[in-house]
Amino acid sequence: MCKTQKRLVKEMLYGIQASKDVKLSNISRTLQEPIPLIKTEDRLSRSLSMNDLTGEINEQLMRLGTGKIDEDMVIAIDPGDLMKPYAKAMENLCGIYDGSKHQGANGYHLCQVTAANLEHNKIVPLYCEAYSSIPEDYPGSSEKLMEIITKVKAHIGQKGTWAIGVPLKLKVMVQKIFFLSKRIFGVPTFFNYAMADGIFELLKHSRAGPNQFKSRIGHNYDTFQLSLFPD
Repeated sequence: MCKTQKRLVKEMLYGIQASKDVKLSNISRTLQEPIPLIKTEDRLSRSLSMNDLTGEINEQLMRLGTGKIDEDMVIAIDPGDLMKPYAKAMENLCGIYDGSKHQGANGYHLCQVTAANLEHNKIVPLYCEAYSSIPEDYPGSSEKLMEIITKVKAHIGQKGTWAIGVPLKLKVMVQKIFFLSKRIFGVPTFFNYAMADGIFELLKHSRAGPNQFKSRIGHNYDTFQLSLFPD
C-alpha cells in the first residue's frame, strides 16, 4: 500500500475502535484534527471512494491466519447479504434476498470465511468481502464462491474441513470443491449431527485427532474411513 492508503487504514482502525462506531462523523471526531469536523469527514469519504482495500486486507488476513489453522479445524464459508434499504445512490447497489422477511431487497452480497476448532474457543477470520452482481465481470454466485475458496485454499492448503452452511447449488459446489479439498461437509442432516456429536464425545478425552483414526479404503484407495474401534 502507498503512504496515503496506510494512513487511511490506520485512521479508520483507530477511529472505529475509539468511537465503537463505523459512521464517518464519529470516526472523524475521534481523530481530533485542528480543522472543521466536516473537512475531516470529507477527506476520509474521498479516500474511501478512491481506494478499494478489500484485496489487500483479505490477503493480509489469510497470511496471518494461515499459521493458526490446523488439520482438525472447520473452515466455514458463509455467504450472506448486506442490506441497504434506504440507499439510493450507492455504487453498484444490487438486488438481494432478505431471508428474514422472505422478499427481495437492495444491498450487496457478502461472503465470510472463518476457521474454528471443535471446542469453539479458537476463531480465526480468513476472508470477508462484500460484492455486487451488477458489474459485467461478475462471474455468478457459485463461481464467485469458488473464486473465494480458491484464494483461501492457496494459503491454507489442505488443512481443515470445509463446511457449507447454506443450500446453494450443491451439486455444482460439492463437485467443484471436491477437487480443491479432500474433506468436505455439505448441508448435514440430523443423522450427520448425531454422528458428529458421538464422534466428538469419543475423541474429546483423547490426545489424538481424527487423522489418527483415518484410513484409506476402496478399490483405488480414494475413500476415507474413520475407524474408532480398530481390530
